[in-house]
Amino acid sequence: ATPKMLHVSRLYIGVTELLRKQNCPLERLHIDTMDDDEASRLARSLKNNRTLIEIVIYDDTMFLYGYGWRNIASRLCNTRDITATYNDSNHTLAKFDTKRTTRRGSIRQPLKVRSYLAMNSLSNKKVVAEIKVVESHFARNFILDQFKEMK
Repeated sequence: ATPKMLHVSRLYIGVTELLRKQNCPLERLHIDTMDDDEASRLARSLKNNRTLIEIVIYDDTMFLYGYGWRNIASRLCNTRDITATYNDSNHTLAKFDTKRTTRRGSIRQPLKVRSYLAMNSLSNKKVVAEIKVVESHFARNFILDQFKEMK
C-alpha cells in the first residue's frame, strides 16, 4: 500500500519533487518546521498537485514574514488571468494548519489563504474553480454565501 500521509522535520527537496508528480499519493503532509523559503518551494510544488488535502506545520517560528503566505495564496488562486485562475490554481488543498501558539494566541493564515482553503473544501472542484474566477476577476466584494441558495 502506498502511504497517503508523510511527516517530515523540514520540507526537503525530495518532498516537493514528490508533490509535483501527477501520480503523487500523498493526501496529508505534516512538517515540524518551515520558513518562508520552504513555503515558497511548497507553493510551487502545489501547481499540478491534485491529491494533497492537508498540510500541518508544528512550529512556524520562521514562517511569519509574509512572502511565504503570499506564495501559498498565489498558488491556491493564480489571479494572473481567468485561464490561470481556472487551470493553474490548486483547488484541492483544503487544510493548512499551524500548531504553534504565542502569548497572543494561535498563529493564523491571512484571510485570503483561509478563504481559498474554505473554497477548496467544496467537493466539486469545477465549482471551486468557477468561484475563484468570479471572485478574482468579476466581483470586488464577492461573498460565497450568495451561492448557497443556488441549485
